[in-house]
Amino acid sequence: MSLRLGSAYSAARSACTCCSDLEEDDVSDEACGGAAARQLRRNDGGGLQLVPTACSGTSCSSNSSAAPVGSSAARELGVALPDIQFSAAHFVAFRGFRERLHGHNYSVSIRLGSEQLGADGYVNRHQVSAYVVAVPHERPPFYEACTMEVPGFNEGQTRCCNKKVVDGRCSGGHSCPQPAVRYNLFLKVADAFSSVCCGAFGDQAEQLAGIPAARLAQLYGNMQCGDIEAGRAYEAAFRKMISGPWSLSLKCRKEAWEGRERTKISVESCSSVDLVKDAYAMADAVRQAIGAPRSV
Repeated sequence: MSLRLGSAYSAARSACTCCSDLEEDDVSDEACGGAAARQLRRNDGGGLQLVPTACSGTSCSSNSSAAPVGSSAARELGVALPDIQFSAAHFVAFRGFRERLHGHNYSVSIRLGSEQLGADGYVNRHQVSAYVVAVPHERPPFYEACTMEVPGFNEGQTRCCNKKVVDGRCSGGHSCPQPAVRYNLFLKVADAFSSVCCGAFGDQAEQLAGIPAARLAQLYGNMQCGDIEAGRAYEAAFRKMISGPWSLSLKCRKEAWEGRERTKISVESCSSVDLVKDAYAMADAVRQAIGAPRSV
């Protein structure tokens, strides 16, 4: 089940200032995240609890021993504040009877957790369902990337360098006479509760964009040469990127940039949401909660 954007770590952000650099390693969400951190600090000691847990499968049980940072033992965050309440009114009616309209008051609490912690002690991967609501493109959202093979992140694997190529050479010192056009999208995604800015690169960006990076770069080049139709097609491509809902796997990482701490958020994977399948899954969850048989 996906988390709401407002519930995930570093995702309770509303307004943000979009930035867009030219290399994947430099794209970050600079302005987002401060409000969430301040909210947690302000409520700390009231209703927020950071509880070490030992997990087996999908259920977690409380454990009094704290797990070391980077271990597979989980942490849970519980929020239960007295002012998180709502009221609802209703009446029951059937043939020959209708009760008077009356209301109830409800208190709400939530617990979030993860079985994996990053090296910094934070939960840094989140699954969310959201819409793409903005794709800033004051600068071209692509660059010429180095295709030289370099050691991969896992032992025995290789990957493309992907650093920006200028005059036939990348910043890693590789000579690359035929670079590949690679996306460097900066997106704003949102659900009904919050929004967040993130970067998308490579295959994930092409899936979200719905158009190959090389084709978009071609339209941009023709537009710069005065081709009006190419300019219209270029702008239309960005309007089509406003889409969803998407199931997004987001990776969050804190880093230092120009002497300040910022949160870098990137899309690790994405897929379109099957609304019919989701509706059946939610209906089955309701039936399970009330003890009714599941749908076939």
